[in-house]
Amino acid sequence: MYLEARNNVKFLSTLERHFKHISEGSFQVISESLPSMVNGLKMVWVISRHYNTDERMAPLMENIAETLARRVREGVRLSEVLAMDILQSRKLVSEARDVLRSWSEQYFITRKKIEETGSDHRWEFDRKALFGKTDYMAEICENILEIVNSIDHFRVFLGPELKAVTGDTAGIDEVIKRVEGLTIPLKIPFEEKIFDKSYEKAWETIIKKFRASVIEIEKMTEQFIKESFRKLRSAEGAFELVQNFQKIGNTGGQAASNNASVAGGFIQQQISDRYKDILEQYLNELTIVKQLFVKNKDRPQLYKNFPPVAGAIAWARDLYLRAKRPILRFKKHGGLLDDSFGESVKNSYLEFARSVDNYITDLYNDWEGSVTSVVQEKLRMPVLCSIAPNANNLGKIGSKDGANFVLPPPPYRVSFSPELRLIIKESRYLDKLGYRVPEAALNVTLQEKKYLAEIIRPLNEKLHEYDRLLGTLTEVEKKLLSSHIDDLNTTIKGGFYPLNWTSQRIPSYIEELGSALEKFDSVISEVHKNGEMIMDIVNKISKTLLIRESDFKSTTDGVRQPLDISEFFEIFEKNRVERLDALVHDYKSIGETFLMKIEGVVARTATGASPVLGIYYHYWERCIYNAITQMIIRSMATYIGMLQCKEGPPLFKLLVSLNGKDLLISPSITEVDKLIAKGGRSIVEAARCFVRWMFGTCLQTEPQVVNEDEEPYVFSFFQDISKNSQVVKLALSLTSLTQKVYSILEMYLEGWRRYDKATATGLWDPKRKQQIEKIRQTCDNLDQAMNYFQSIKETVRSQATLKDIDFLQIDMSSVAVGVARQAELWKNDYGEVLLTTSRSLLNKLQDRFTTLEQQVDAETPDLESLKFVLNIIAEIQGMMQDIELEMMDITERYRTLARYSIAVPPQEMTDALSIETRWRTLYCNSRTRDLRLIDTKAQFRQVTSQQDKDFRELLANLRKDFLDKGPGVSSTPLDEGVDLLADYRKKLVSLNKIKAELINAQNLFNLDVKPYPDLQQTQADVDQLSKIYDLYVQFKEFQMNMASTLWGDLDITVLQKGADDFEKTARRFPKDLKEIFTFKLVEAKLANFKEALPLVVSLKNDAMKQRHWQKLMDVTGVTFDVTLKSLTLSNIFSMELHKFTAAIEEIINEAVQEAKIENELAKIEAAWRNNALSVVKYKKDGQDRGWVLRAADDLKLELEDNMLNLQTISGSRFVTAFVDRVRKWEKSLNLVSECLEMWFTVQRKWVYLEGIFIGAEDIRQQLPEEAKRFDAIDKAYKTIMTATSKNPNVVDACSMDNRLSVLSTLSERLDSCQKSLSDYLDTKRASFPRFFFISDDELLSVLGNSDPSSIQVHMLKLFDNVKELQFARGNKVVEGMSSVEKEGFICRTPVTIDGPVENWMTACEDEMHTSLKDITKEGVFNYAKHERTSWLKLVLGMVGLVGSQIWWTWEVEDSFRQAKEGNKYAMKQLESKLTGQLNDLVAMVRDKLDGITRKKVNTLLIIDVHARDIVDGFVRESVMHAKEFAWESQLRFYWDRDVDDCIIRQCTGQFRYGYEYMGLNGRLVITPLTDRCYMTLTQALTFKLGGSP
Repeated sequence: MYLEARNNVKFLSTLERHFKHISEGSFQVISESLPSMVNGLKMVWVISRHYNTDERMAPLMENIAETLARRVREGVRLSEVLAMDILQSRKLVSEARDVLRSWSEQYFITRKKIEETGSDHRWEFDRKALFGKTDYMAEICENILEIVNSIDHFRVFLGPELKAVTGDTAGIDEVIKRVEGLTIPLKIPFEEKIFDKSYEKAWETIIKKFRASVIEIEKMTEQFIKESFRKLRSAEGAFELVQNFQKIGNTGGQAASNNASVAGGFIQQQISDRYKDILEQYLNELTIVKQLFVKNKDRPQLYKNFPPVAGAIAWARDLYLRAKRPILRFKKHGGLLDDSFGESVKNSYLEFARSVDNYITDLYNDWEGSVTSVVQEKLRMPVLCSIAPNANNLGKIGSKDGANFVLPPPPYRVSFSPELRLIIKESRYLDKLGYRVPEAALNVTLQEKKYLAEIIRPLNEKLHEYDRLLGTLTEVEKKLLSSHIDDLNTTIKGGFYPLNWTSQRIPSYIEELGSALEKFDSVISEVHKNGEMIMDIVNKISKTLLIRESDFKSTTDGVRQPLDISEFFEIFEKNRVERLDALVHDYKSIGETFLMKIEGVVARTATGASPVLGIYYHYWERCIYNAITQMIIRSMATYIGMLQCKEGPPLFKLLVSLNGKDLLISPSITEVDKLIAKGGRSIVEAARCFVRWMFGTCLQTEPQVVNEDEEPYVFSFFQDISKNSQVVKLALSLTSLTQKVYSILEMYLEGWRRYDKATATGLWDPKRKQQIEKIRQTCDNLDQAMNYFQSIKETVRSQATLKDIDFLQIDMSSVAVGVARQAELWKNDYGEVLLTTSRSLLNKLQDRFTTLEQQVDAETPDLESLKFVLNIIAEIQGMMQDIELEMMDITERYRTLARYSIAVPPQEMTDALSIETRWRTLYCNSRTRDLRLIDTKAQFRQVTSQQDKDFRELLANLRKDFLDKGPGVSSTPLDEGVDLLADYRKKLVSLNKIKAELINAQNLFNLDVKPYPDLQQTQADVDQLSKIYDLYVQFKEFQMNMASTLWGDLDITVLQKGADDFEKTARRFPKDLKEIFTFKLVEAKLANFKEALPLVVSLKNDAMKQRHWQKLMDVTGVTFDVTLKSLTLSNIFSMELHKFTAAIEEIINEAVQEAKIENELAKIEAAWRNNALSVVKYKKDGQDRGWVLRAADDLKLELEDNMLNLQTISGSRFVTAFVDRVRKWEKSLNLVSECLEMWFTVQRKWVYLEGIFIGAEDIRQQLPEEAKRFDAIDKAYKTIMTATSKNPNVVDACSMDNRLSVLSTLSERLDSCQKSLSDYLDTKRASFPRFFFISDDELLSVLGNSDPSSIQVHMLKLFDNVKELQFARGNKVVEGMSSVEKEGFICRTPVTIDGPVENWMTACEDEMHTSLKDITKEGVFNYAKHERTSWLKLVLGMVGLVGSQIWWTWEVEDSFRQAKEGNKYAMKQLESKLTGQLNDLVAMVRDKLDGITRKKVNTLLIIDVHARDIVDGFVRESVMHAKEFAWESQLRFYWDRDVDDCIIRQCTGQFRYGYEYMGLNGRLVITPLTDRCYMTLTQALTFKLGGSP
């Protein structure tokens, strides 16, 4: 077998690389490998001695075929092939197909070669197995290749070239869509199975459908070609169509296989006779060009950069050439234009050519005729213009010399007219087109370079320079140089007026502008130069760090080392002061030098306080403030960063030393914290060095002496910077950082303090020896202790004594030495203790060895001495392990002492280390003596053997008796089994002693020691039963103890816990014990007890009453006394509750439910025994008016809850025992509910009417009967409340004296009084209807008060904007009214206050209307006598509004009259007038006005804007007659002389003005929607439909 295997491996290894190519290589690699692989297979077949059988070779070749099929199946996936690039997919499928074909081809080539050689090795295998699948897959690949080529052919043929030629994108897209649809049926669900022979029919169906679809698309393509010639867009392109189709056909033919190519013949056949179609297409194109020309000749499409006229001429020429080119090509094709159709085409072309020529001629003539006047006009335009948005380049030239010309805003540019540029461009292009240019245009065109080079370009450069200079200025610099900018703008103004393009002074103007710019530039340069120097100083301040890390680096090695904290802050303060001194010097130079220079350049002064530079001073002071703030923030951040020490060593070095057990830090943490905080403050207080400037200057403020005893106060930047949020935040961060470091330091020091806690009393405890004596002095304990202190010593010595904590370096070297020294003392003390104990053990063991040596050598004259010696020998042999442990302990102790370098006497150390040798000597001596006693021991062996035999018979009898009558027998009761088990335990103890003596004798005499199985078995059984009976005994004891417990003293938890403990104990018994019958009896006892416990627990419920216990005794049949003094748990156990579970549970449930009902009733009774009404004194106007109830919401809520509970209880089936109590409380609480509701109703009515009838004599006089009735009601109600105050219990108060009925009667009587009062008030309101605007209480307060001024508080409700009446003559007359805005008027006739209030208030209202009518009439009359603004100040606000509207109405209608008489501009003139009035009002608003006048003007502005807008609309819409709806629909005001009143008209509506005093209420903005609302209301009121605004 080995030789065969080796031979097979030898030959198959030659094929390994081919198999690898097949499994992993590409299809091309497989194709290349197949010939050599098949040749290799042939060699194996011919040469191999063991692998040349069909059984070996056939499976190998089938495996190869299957691998090829698998590779093709995995590599060629139809969906992926269709999604690939066409060349890639064609290559992939072709290679796969070639691989499959090559497989069979190589097989047959090899077969032929073998046959030709005449070899006996037949090369014939199952061809179906080898090639059935691969040949079928090759066919499938051929089909896929056909699909790919077909789709590719159509895509090439129907590509963008065909679209470009035909222009039928939609038709081609339709065909392409059909082509793309060829792939849809190929998206099959069995894509992975297409190479499976079982899907052959399905695949053939798909291929047939595909080929049919290809034929249909070929027909569509053929039809498309025919249609294409009929729909050609380009006749000229039609000549290229044959070549294009040929080229397309050739391209498609080269790309596709013969199976899918469209025969090129049908294309050529369709193209050959299409010349007529070409001419038709040309005629269509000519028609389109004509239409295009006719349509666009007025606005032709211009070429890029072409001017309009030249562009239109070029466009027309291009259309002409488009028509001309094809006709020339047609002439070259012989005979194409010779027939009649060709002639008609040629005539159409000539007609179009003539029309184009006429169009071009007209264009040129028009341009030529207008160009001269345009040139002359545009050359008179200004040289400059503003390109700012909305700039008015014409300015306001009010005089011939242009003195009033206003320069428009920058930026400015040269204003060379676009029309002139266009004329130059037209001239140039027309000249190129061959046309003559007029002289004026030619002159401008010839001077184009002059304009550009000598004027436009240099002037624009100057203007750009102007923009640049202004652009370099900041806003503050623009304000600083405003006068210089104005001078420069004066120079620029000359470019707007008087210079134009015909002026000869333009070059000199450019020179002047250049000089002005140079001058301005020099000023800016000086300002910028000094400003930059100032900014350098500002930047220097902002970038300066008052503290730098480099300040503290060593001068030798450049590395910063931790410093003493005082040394650190000395360096810090020194550098801080030096830097601040330099900065302060530079800061002073800003105001004393640089700003002085700028002042000299700008203001020509050197005071340091120039008003011109006020804003500039403020700007730099703000910059300096920001710079100092940045300096301080950055310095603080650097300071904090240095303290954090993230990358460098710490800043400060602290030395820690020991003072006893305490750690002393030098310097202290408090000192460190003070210095760090001082450093932070010194950084912030650096701002004090920078003295502020006086306001509006750059001069430093002088120190201000506040008190003579104090230092002068200096205004510096510190006051503001110290409050900066970032500075405050950094200060807090500094504090937080230091506190964090201190806490870490404390934790680190705590780590050193832990060494003091190495012992219970401390490492430095002076009583350490007493502490050592308290521990258990074993070697292990003492070793651990010494090792512990040794480790402390080593740890401390190995521990780094320098600790870096952010900015602190802690030196602990002194502490480390002290801790190590103290640990060494402890170790030595423990070593002394170990030495003492070890010495004692050594001496004791040596004494024992001495005794044993003497006993082993003793004489043996008799049997007892023999036994003694033998026992000693046996003892020595038995104690060997213990002695060795003791020796090891002693040896280890002395080695431990040596390891910790504890001093030990040399002899003692020698004895300890040689103790093992002495023991071995003793052991050998004992063995020798044992061998010498062999003969003596033989005499006693027979006696011992007989004793053993007798003992075994005794044990057998005991075993039999145990099995027949023992405690484990099933017939034995548990209580009897307990006694039997105790007897057997005693017997076993005695027998075990005899057994021990026998075994000892057998060992002494070298007899065989055999086991005693009966004794062992019996002992095991007794032990098992002992566990079970012990559990039973414990249960009985627990049950007896609990049975004596009184029922009242029973603790259920103890009972339950005991039962659970027994159950858990039984459950933990081993499985073999649980199989014993005795255990099952005990388990049943426990289960019965546990089952009865829930019932016992339930019976312990307090709900159990005498009646329930009686039912329980009836059920169980057990009778006992149920009093708590006599009832014990034994009575409960005697009932055997587990037998009556269901009945007992029902009794307990009944008791619980009845207890719930009883408790709920008890709560309700207790609550309503204590619930009381809250009664308080009712006082009004300081007088005691009796008692009233406080709100009882909580009481009502509780009442509802209790009533709901009672209703629920009534529906319970357990309510029988309490039904009478429940019904009683339901009745009582219902009464309380009704009574309380009625009580509060009566109280509310009483309180209201009491305030009216009691103490209001006017009302009592007006309503005497009602007053008497209320007095009776008041007396009755107060009687009830007095009684209630004495006994406020709710139930008693609502139940006594038929309280509900009495309260109901009082309520009805109060309602009668209320109705009479309402009727009385209604008569007052009927007399003065405005009283409806106030409430009953407010009206009663007015009616019940004899003081007329009491009406004042209600005036704003009675009138729209009347705040108060103006009383006179001791409140006897009303002489005027005033509004909220404090505007008022005086009545023309004072109103006398006499009689009821409604009478004189009605008189006031009437007088208001009368007086305001007269005032309005006077105001309207005076309107024409005064300036409108003056008149508005004289009249009331409402008179100003109505007067303005009356006069506006008259002015509009007067304009209509003037228009009718011929003045067409009357309305326009009115609009101008109204606009002027508006402007006057606006000007008034901007002036200082009193509040009343300002409100008048603001309100009138709204009305005037609306009026102006109406007139403006009339002007726009040409409304010229007063009868037009646009005017009729307006709200119009007239003063009608016939009725002598103000009349308001709108459409068909007409109303009198109301004369209601409105004060200065203001008006909303009037919108079209507002107008529609007015019109709707007026028309509704006119037609009596009503309306509510």
